[in-house]
Amino acid sequence: MKLHPHQISSHSRVSNTQDLITLEFVTDRFLMWKIDADLPEDVPHYRTVYKCHCNGCSYLSLVSSSLVCHIRNSHQDIEALRHKIGLFRAVCVQYALYLFSKDSNPITLPSKKVHHGRNTPEAQTKCRYI
Repeated sequence: MKLHPHQISSHSRVSNTQDLITLEFVTDRFLMWKIDADLPEDVPHYRTVYKCHCNGCSYLSLVSSSLVCHIRNSHQDIEALRHKIGLFRAVCVQYALYLFSKDSNPITLPSKKVHHGRNTPEAQTKCRYI
């Protein structure tokens, strides 16, 4: 089951913020940036920057649908994976594969390299999933 339908059926809404925070944790890169400009109280003081995590790709966007369009047009392997498991998980898998490609022996890639040294059951489960 894709994450998005699960969230709607089980939680009645989709929380993009939780996905972004998790993706920041997994990739060790900031996606949400605080804006220091004087803005009214009702205007969000954070902006989200979506980056393509494919090896050698430097695509950036402020709109998530633009990233999806970029992936659809430029990275067909991720697009196929996105249809199977959803964009969030596809990007996590792609980032893990990128880490594997940088490691001389991908079989012995330590979980701390993917999850910042946190030796938790969740981190171990995620490493087994990826």
